[in-house]
Amino acid sequence: MPIPIAIFLCEGDIDDIVHVDKALKHKLPVIVMKGSGKAADLVSAYLENPNDLRKKASVLFGIRFDDEKYEQLKEHMQSINKKSELVGVFDLYNDDPLMLSNVVGEAVVSCWSIEKLLPDPKEILVKNKKEKLGTVSTGKENNTGNQTIKDTSLAWNFLRKNSIGPSEKTIYELLEGFKKDIRPYVLNPKFSAPTSLPLYFFFGYQLFQESESLERCGPILLLEALKANRCDYVRVLLDQGVSFDMNYLPELYAQTVSCEGCEFKKHDCLHMQWILKQINEKHAERLCHVYICVNDNSNATEKHPDCKDGHKMTINFYKSVAQAARLLCCEILRYQGKNDDIEDDDTDERISDLLLWTIFANRKKLAEIFWLKSKNHLLTGLICAAILQKLSKKADNVKEQILSNELENHSKLFEQRCISIMDIMFEEDTRNAIDLMDDEATIWGIHSSPLTFAYENFMYDVVAHTCSQKNMNKQWYNTLAPDLKPFMMASIIDRNSQ
Repeated sequence: MPIPIAIFLCEGDIDDIVHVDKALKHKLPVIVMKGSGKAADLVSAYLENPNDLRKKASVLFGIRFDDEKYEQLKEHMQSINKKSELVGVFDLYNDDPLMLSNVVGEAVVSCWSIEKLLPDPKEILVKNKKEKLGTVSTGKENNTGNQTIKDTSLAWNFLRKNSIGPSEKTIYELLEGFKKDIRPYVLNPKFSAPTSLPLYFFFGYQLFQESESLERCGPILLLEALKANRCDYVRVLLDQGVSFDMNYLPELYAQTVSCEGCEFKKHDCLHMQWILKQINEKHAERLCHVYICVNDNSNATEKHPDCKDGHKMTINFYKSVAQAARLLCCEILRYQGKNDDIEDDDTDERISDLLLWTIFANRKKLAEIFWLKSKNHLLTGLICAAILQKLSKKADNVKEQILSNELENHSKLFEQRCISIMDIMFEEDTRNAIDLMDDEATIWGIHSSPLTFAYENFMYDVVAHTCSQKNMNKQWYNTLAPDLKPFMMASIIDRNSQ
């Protein structure tokens, strides 16, 4: 894949405007930093309103333009305007800094989409006679002159520079290579878009979709999307039927919850991993350090009793991590958890384990996605809220205020979702909403019902809800009226009838 290249225009003079014009003619994307002054502000203003060029140029540059200089400037600005699809504008004063990644990504993709990526068709035919390359049939090919034409995505065209139809193995090896390195970037879903940097996700999704291997090879892309908090790709991949490979669960915990830069074994830190260690050191160690990252360029390996030599991942490997996460959950809430076996191909358990990871990693949007796909929404949501509340207090005890506030807000978000479910159910189906409060289930080894769990964890808003009150009245009075007066009147009537 080519390396994305973009030119940034910050302030600048007339010569820089000429340079931008030449760059656009060579189909290089340009990012204009609006608000930096002079040339950058002039270009951004001209793209919005071309009629004020003379006035804006005089004010921004503070010089006098004769007719010749103005006509030259106008010519360059008109040329830039014709290539406006290759220009991204970032407002330094009004745009959030996290939006810059999206602006750059859109400009780069727009530039590549209009670039001539393929060599001459005659050269391709000559090359095909010399070497036979395998193709992946998708049913979308059109045969024209014994040549397979696949006018599809940018990613596919990039691979076709050297071959007409890249094999599935080639695509898989290409994307597997991106997975080797730990990726520290985590985007805020509020400002991310499909073309936000890095473009690994944009091209990876296109390649898998074009080769019809999304379900088979998609777990790699799903893993990286979870690491980088790319909620848009996670949602789409799950909707397309891509299942998360549970063998990647140890890697997911190791690269998101584990504190790689804090030297956890040598010095204590105040991050999530250290907080989990204070709850149960054995489970925290198993959760965050069981993964062995074996790279071709690294000789360092970490031994762990749950891992066999020479194997990066085994079935018992991910089960050990999943079980450690569940036991930590029970330890946090002080429940005697059930040590149930983890089934290999259970979709519900897979979603449940990923939801628990989002809680420990504090990924709000991803937690919502997996919570909506899980079963027993009410009890699961209450347990998530309780775990986050406990973790928030643990973080506050060590004066980690930012993390504590984030966890507390996440906890309140889950509790509000549960109360909203109770409100809607009570309006639509009152009887079932009342009975639901006693519906027992086992979540992460915790066996309880929504009302009992809310009472044991001091969730007063849930206990005081109408559904809870009516459920308790139903049990306490056995469907009789709680008011004493009707009860006495009924007793008097019975005596008089006798």
